[in-house]
Amino acid sequence: MRNSVFFGEQYTDRTLIESILASHYIVDYGFIKAVNPDKTIDVTHAKQLKTLDGQSLKATVTKNVEVLTLCGGGFSFTFDYKKGDKVLLLGLKDYVPKVEDVTSATETTAYLHYTRETIKAIPLCVFSDKAKVQVKVENGKLTIGDGSNPPALEVTV
Repeated sequence: MRNSVFFGEQYTDRTLIESILASHYIVDYGFIKAVNPDKTIDVTHAKQLKTLDGQSLKATVTKNVEVLTLCGGGFSFTFDYKKGDKVLLLGLKDYVPKVEDVTSATETTAYLHYTRETIKAIPLCVFSDKAKVQVKVENGKLTIGDGSNPPALEVTV
């Protein structure tokens, strides 16, 4: 049996620090595994984690992630997202159960920082010519359609 006192001797301080940082989520990428009835999503992370000795772990799945969209006092935007859609994952500094409920600064009661519990998702990817509804703004012209010609709506500014 190997002496556990010497097991970590091949790792540098940097390796150990990077391993700790890798277990936190600041920004990550993934795809929707399932859309839940409450409109939260289960997300499979795009990259598998590796152990310090180089072994790949199984895919990471984070469940019940709140989905954020563009929203403000003058404009709010939403659309149906589905299994397979890609999302940018943001690990918040502090745990916020539902962004919708944020109205003022509140006392921190859950000491979770940049963990899977703090993750929110933003549907964000490169433009898809396969999307059912496509909105394009090119050369001062707004078009909304399904990719066919002519588009359903075309506005020139």
